Amino acid sequence: MFEFLKRWFQPRLTSEGTAVADTAATATAPGTHIHYDPHLVGHLIEDHRRLEGLFGRIVAASQARDPDLLAKNLSTFGNAIRDHLLTENVRFYVYLQHIGDAEQGAIVHGFQHEMRGIGKALTSFLFRHGEREEWDDAAWSEFTRELDEIAQVLTRRIATEENTLYPLYQPPI
Repeated sequence: MFEFLKRWFQPRLTSEGTAVADTAATATAPGTHIHYDPHLVGHLIEDHRRLEGLFGRIVAASQARDPDLLAKNLSTFGNAIRDHLLTENVRFYVYLQHIGDAEQGAIVHGFQHEMRGIGKALTSFLFRHGEREEWDDAAWSEFTRELDEIAQVLTRRIATEENTLYPLYQPPI
């Protein structure tokens, strides 16, 4: 759950095991103490692949109609998505809002606001179904319908982040 903290504070090492002194990595976004991290986007993309795999486990547990496995997978996914969203909010979005011009800041803020809404809806879904005790046919049907909707939203959002937002993350000039 605290993988983002390890990545945040872990020193980067050369192949010889010595700490890397990278000017870009020590530069901060104007008006913040947030450093550019040349590995951040790579880590966020790795998170996306991991989240997709965890989501696949939720789908498999749903198809098997295994409520215990489903609850476990919903919890694991929930922890992973919260970790990812926290990293994005603290290290990615704030940095981008301060590094670009006003127009970029407004665009980034819009994406952040949209993701906050997605995160709230996802948290509600995870809580509601992770705590469900009765799984009749109607409950499985409702869950499957909502799961399909979430899959579509997350697939579009991941593509947008990786193709539009992540390329904006650059060291300060």
